[in-house]
Amino acid sequence: MKEIKQCKDCGNCLPIREGDFTCSEHPGSVVLEDYGPGEDFLICNGKDFTEK
Repeated sequence: MKEIKQCKDCGNCLPIREGDFTCSEHPGSVVLEDYGPGEDFLICNGKDFTEK
């Protein structure tokens, strides 16, 4: 079974404030909002995914 790569499991996912996260590969993005999918969730479609 193929593993689904998600922002919350990526090494590029960085906290910006409580519950909100950005992607270091896409400055200004909000991939997680209040610990859930944000407006830019999966912005890279897994292409920039790195292991934590």
